[in-house]
Amino acid sequence: MTKMGYIFVTIPIKLSKHSKNQFATTMKALGKICIFLWLMYPTFLARAEKVENIALHPTEQDRNPYTVNGKVSGIKNLKKVRAVVLAYKVERDGAGNVMALELDAPEYQKELNSTGDFSFLLYGDSEYQIRLIAEGYKATPYPMQKKNVATGQAIAISLEAEKDDNILLIGTFRDKFGKTRLSNVNTILTDLETHAMLKGITNAKGECFFSVSPNSNYTLVGYKKKYFFSKVDTFSTQQTEDPTVMREILMEEVKKGQTTQVKGHFEVNEARITEEGAKNLEELFELILQNPGVQFELSCHLDSRGEDEYNMILSQKRAEAAVLYLVSKGINPAQLIPKGYGETKLLNGCANGVKCGASMHEQNRRIELTVMGFLE
Repeated sequence: MTKMGYIFVTIPIKLSKHSKNQFATTMKALGKICIFLWLMYPTFLARAEKVENIALHPTEQDRNPYTVNGKVSGIKNLKKVRAVVLAYKVERDGAGNVMALELDAPEYQKELNSTGDFSFLLYGDSEYQIRLIAEGYKATPYPMQKKNVATGQAIAISLEAEKDDNILLIGTFRDKFGKTRLSNVNTILTDLETHAMLKGITNAKGECFFSVSPNSNYTLVGYKKKYFFSKVDTFSTQQTEDPTVMREILMEEVKKGQTTQVKGHFEVNEARITEEGAKNLEELFELILQNPGVQFELSCHLDSRGEDEYNMILSQKRAEAAVLYLVSKGINPAQLIPKGYGETKLLNGCANGVKCGASMHEQNRRIELTVMGFLE
């Protein structure tokens, strides 16, 4: 909330005796009003903050929750066909075009049992598409527009499965060792031709489900809190005869102290980044950009040639220059802490007074990106 401010203006005027009496009466009344407003200001402020809080943080009831109970028909033997029903939230741009379809939580994807029944808790303040995904069946969307429904109302729908050549994609996300399946991984499937995006989330088994078309190309990626953004998995359904495609993606847990290293290239005795140095920083740019919740220390290191104090000052300036470069490319400045270490952390024995070749000194001239923790 904006705090109340005051402006006092003095205006010299000449008044008659009658006007002076009127003026005095008016000012007395205004004074009482000002005192009243001053005394009531905390109450007005509290009420305004309450209204603002309700607008910004609607409760469960404010969102008009309702239940959708559905049944899938048209699949003869659901015991032999793996089928999933998903309730996507529709994301639209300012022009009203669909930007993406997103699953808010794992409970918005239901694997069908033999009866074909499913149920979702949806909200009237959002638009949804309910889709059936099954091996060899069309993923026909069932639109659920924003609704002014009574809280707790139940709506019954029916999904008719239609035979098609669509392929069921099952993505499985595991830790970097391939042992532990990762739940609640946010996943993004992108069609490389249409650029259409589907956003999913993994279940307790680390699985996400999508319907993909034959003879098409896609990418699948995942991100999860306290894990590095997964590598982009690019795949094709060209010449695929199997009704199901399995993709497995490994993710690395973010741990404090993890370090990525690149060569630092600056102009001699300067903090200006060379063209080659900028290319090396691009490697770090992608890593930082894809992990917006992680805070890093960006450190600059020099070799032992030159005075110790001079090298410490120069390395700090270079670290700050590297951070400014990355911020200019779009990185959140809160993610980066610049730190110059001079020649205090050499990678080899090329310290002061030790004769070393140029290649040995070059090993010590580097930039390191180290995980410090997570942003709030």
